[in-house]
This record gives sequence, C-alpha cells and structure tokens, in this order.
Amino acid sequence: LYFRGAAMLSILHRFESLRQPRGDSNLKAQWIADFFRVIGDCPDVLGFLWFQMDKERDWRFNTTPASTQSFRDELAQWMSGGRPS
Repeated sequence: LYFRGAAMLSILHRFESLRQPRGDSNLKAQWIADFFRVIGDCPDVLGFLWFQMDKERDWRFNTTPASTQSFRDELAQWMSGGRPS
C-alpha cells in the first residue's frame, strides 16, 4: 500500500491470500473483497503490491474462479474510485 502523507510517502507491501486446502473454496474471494473494502476506506492509499506466487503455498489471487472474479471486480471498482462491495 502506498500512503500519501504531508511530507512523505510510506509503502506497506506484500499482500496475499492463501487458498484453504479444505473447506470453503470461496473464502479466498471473501478475503480479497475484504482487502479492497479496507483500502477503499483509506483515501490516501495510492496502490499496493500483491505476492502472486505459488511458493510453499499458493498465494495467487487467481487460484479459483471465485477469487479471480472477486479480484477483477474489486480492483476495477477501486480503480474507478468507487467503494468496494
């Protein structure tokens, strides 16, 4: 996340969401929606970095159809200046 401050620019980075091996396959989609809801409430957030790797665990946002659609929808809404759903 990038925050615009009066005299500085702070960077918080490396956001990811792990797919649960067992359980609700839509949980990752909800985590993604929650992430965009949080940054949508912070008008000084200018951007973010997502850890998009299958390394030790699969951290990618596109591991399920639901998580892929959630990321696409929420990113488009956030970038347009709208509030995430």
